[in-house]
Amino acid sequence: MLPPRFLNDALGMLWPAFDTALCNLIRAELEPFMRECAPAMVQGLYFERLSFGLARPSILGVRSVPSWNAEHLAIGAHAPRRSRQPLLPLGKP
Repeated sequence: MLPPRFLNDALGMLWPAFDTALCNLIRAELEPFMRECAPAMVQGLYFERLSFGLARPSILGVRSVPSWNAEHLAIGAHAPRRSRQPLLPLGKP
């Protein structure tokens, strides 16, 4: 397994943009589904605030993974969470 320092450096610089893009994607994909599946008595269901936070994930190692297609190289990476707190707060403070 190779130490991915360059990936972590790049991820650190790009994390604010990735966080925004990921949250927008999650909103766009999940909010219509949540509204569709909500009970009739619920008038609106949406994310008031969604973020993965300022602390970027850290990639600990990278290794090549055999791929079904010889023209592509698959990369496996492990990125553990730094805390055990939920990604989304479960209630108002």
